[in-house]
Amino acid sequence: MRKLLIAIALITISYSAALAQNETDGKRQFQFKTYLSTNYQSSIGYQSWTLGTPIFALAWNNPGKSNFQELQTSFYFSRSEINISLLELRYSYNFAFPIGEKWMPYIGVGGQQGFQNYSHEMSSSQGRFASLTSLITTPGVQYKFNNKWALDFNIPFHLAEYEISNTTWNDNEYSYSGFNNVLGKKINFRLGVAYTF
Repeated sequence: MRKLLIAIALITISYSAALAQNETDGKRQFQFKTYLSTNYQSSIGYQSWTLGTPIFALAWNNPGKSNFQELQTSFYFSRSEINISLLELRYSYNFAFPIGEKWMPYIGVGGQQGFQNYSHEMSSSQGRFASLTSLITTPGVQYKFNNKWALDFNIPFHLAEYEISNTTWNDNEYSYSGFNNVLGKKINFRLGVAYTF
């Protein structure tokens, strides 16, 4: 019985994917997106919710298919007593399963490269630079208002993260490289507007 249910589920998914191939009538389409995000992060004895910086993205499909690729970037810079600069670049390939003309659930798989730099304005002996490489899966759904505008909601989950960092504190340097345990501990919630052109 269990094998039969699995077979039915696979056939249903394959059928949905086959229907999705004709969604764009053989044309390549591009979408410009902008997201607002809320970020959740936890570690031992610590949990935080923060508002993220605006995210800008470009998405495109292969001609005649609903599956799409997406490039995203976000940047933050602040000059104060502590100077902060953050840059993130993300790529994902998204498997889409359109439901009618309005709804398009999807699930994406991709990677993110992030750079973080912190430095103390008054002291060159305090600062940190980190490079974070992440593997991410992104379930999401897009709701189309018309053939130009859509609302996009997705929840990227960080599956794995590799960090290379160098911290300077009171003239001592500390270097680190290795995998961080981020499974279920780094999640983003993103709501965006998409324009198709």
